[in-house]
Amino acid sequence: MAEHLIRLEVNANTGERVMAQKSNMRVLIPCKVQPGMFESEYAVELQDGPARISLFADKSLVRERGDSFFLEVYLVPANGEASERTVLLPTESFETGSRWLKVPPANLVAA
Repeated sequence: MAEHLIRLEVNANTGERVMAQKSNMRVLIPCKVQPGMFESEYAVELQDGPARISLFADKSLVRERGDSFFLEVYLVPANGEASERTVLLPTESFETGSRWLKVPPANLVAA
């Protein structure tokens, strides 16, 4: 199976970035989890620099490795910035209302 990265295009009408192609370039980022509202989900907390963001995610997207938990996300191709990478979250965060998150490359783990 070939891996494809997410390609972003600019919508000519709105100027917004939109995903042009689905990706199977999955990576994991560290998280904390608690039970969600439903049995099939977790309440996930991610560290975003000094801030924390939270979202609900399906349990199938959370991996446990030892004492640590990781959320499966999609990696967006780098556009020259080595200090941070953009990932696409499975759902919008409550704090930002966005699915996009910038993370240090050191926080990315192969899925």
